[in-house]
Amino acid sequence: MLPCAYLFQVVCYTIISKFENFFQSLKELNYSIKNVFLRRIPMATKEVKTYSLGEMKDKYIGKIGTAKRDEYENKLRKALKAEINFNVKLEENFVKLV
Repeated sequence: MLPCAYLFQVVCYTIISKFENFFQSLKELNYSIKNVFLRRIPMATKEVKTYSLGEMKDKYIGKIGTAKRDEYENKLRKALKAEINFNVKLEENFVKLV
């Protein structure tokens, strides 16, 4: 048997087994396939909380003015300057891409 044909057979078997597991779990929950595709299954009504970028930076990097946050801001500023310089040089044909 060809390796591609064997790989295709393995992929198909995996997909079919996943669908069988999905349909079996629906059957256990007494949901019909028709109701699943027509979206008649009750969905969770829990509201998702969203965070702004500033809140996430404060939480994981630190508040503005802390040493860790200042270091992060400096690295970010340097990376942006480097990218801008590279793009300018690329537009003016000073840099060749290999």
